[in-house]
Amino acid sequence: MQNLFAVVYPKENVVAVAIPSFFMDTTLNDITRLQTKLDEFILDAYTVFLSTPAGTVPFIPWFGTNLKKYLHDMTPYQAEEMLQFELDGLTINLRRYLSSAGLDSAIEFSADVNLIENEETSQVIYKIVILINNKSYTIEIK
Repeated sequence: MQNLFAVVYPKENVVAVAIPSFFMDTTLNDITRLQTKLDEFILDAYTVFLSTPAGTVPFIPWFGTNLKKYLHDMTPYQAEEMLQFELDGLTINLRRYLSSAGLDSAIEFSADVNLIENEETSQVIYKIVILINNKSYTIEIK
């Protein structure tokens, strides 16, 4: 008698769809459109990360920032340091993701938080500068 659990089907893992050799992901505003530009993908990742409170995405509790907590509970300089720490973690994860896709040498990027404090109006602005292949993008949090 033959053991049914020992039968191996050699064509079981054949992929029916050809996978393109260039990077693709869905765009931020329209999941039916494909994002093929790495710089826009990285900028979107930072934007979504900054606008997502930590723990609000189901099944990904580590994604997002505690920015609101930092702004309410810490001094501006402590908040700047903690925000920089979170962005450094996202940068490391993005580099790992791109490395697994074989794209780590195709693009260089970083994110830096700068604190701008206006003593006359008591306004604090966190200026996040994202540098992607020597091109600068800015996100301001007021």
